[in-house]
Amino acid sequence: MSASPVNESGFKGRPWLRALALLVWGTLALRLGVVAVEAAQADESVVGAIVGSFGYFTVLTALVAGVAATAPLVPSTVLRRARLASLAGPGFATLVTTSLLLVALVYTLALRDQWHPEGVRLVVDSLLHDVIPLAFLLYWWFFVPKHDLRYRHVLWWVCYPVIYLLVVMALGLTHSWYPYPFLDVPELGALRVRLNVVGLLGIYALLACVLIGVGRRR
Repeated sequence: MSASPVNESGFKGRPWLRALALLVWGTLALRLGVVAVEAAQADESVVGAIVGSFGYFTVLTALVAGVAATAPLVPSTVLRRARLASLAGPGFATLVTTSLLLVALVYTLALRDQWHPEGVRLVVDSLLHDVIPLAFLLYWWFFVPKHDLRYRHVLWWVCYPVIYLLVVMALGLTHSWYPYPFLDVPELGALRVRLNVVGLLGIYALLACVLIGVGRRR
C-alpha cells in the first residue's frame, strides 16, 4: 500500500493530526498517571500497575493509535530508513480506526453500565472510549487516502486482536487474570468465552470491511 500523504509538504490535515497525536498521548499519560497514583496509595507496585494497564485492549489500542497519529508527522526519509513507512500508511490507519471503533462499540454495549467512574477517571474514560475513537474516525474519513485499501488486508489487520486475545487467554490460564468479564473462563465457561471471542473477531472484521467499502466508494 502507498504511504499516506501526511508525509508530504502542504498536507492540509497536518494540524488535525498534530492535535490528534497530542490528544492520544496526553490521554494515555493521564491514564497511566492515575493508575500509578492509585497503585502508590494502595502500596502496590507502580511499575506493575503501569505494565498491567496494557493488558486492556483499550489502553493498548490507545498506544497503537498514538503511533499511528505520530508516524505520519515524521519525515518520509526517516521512516523509510527505519523500515517503518507502513506506520504512516492508510492500511495502518485503517487498522487503528477499526480497533478504536471496536473499543467504543464493545464498551458502549457491554461495559459502560458495569462501572461508574468519577473525577479524573471519568474524564479518562470518556476520552478513551468516546472522544479518541470519534476524533480518529474523522481523521481517517477526511484525510487518509483509501484507494489502495483492499478487503484482503482485513486478514492481516485481524491478527492484531487475535494476538491480543491469545496472550490474554494465556495469562488467564497462568495467572487467573481476565481483563474483561466476557473473557472470564472460570465464570462463563470455556465454550461461552470461545463464542464471545469468535463474535468479537467477527465484529472486528465486519467493521474493517465496512470501512474499506465506504472509504473506496467515497
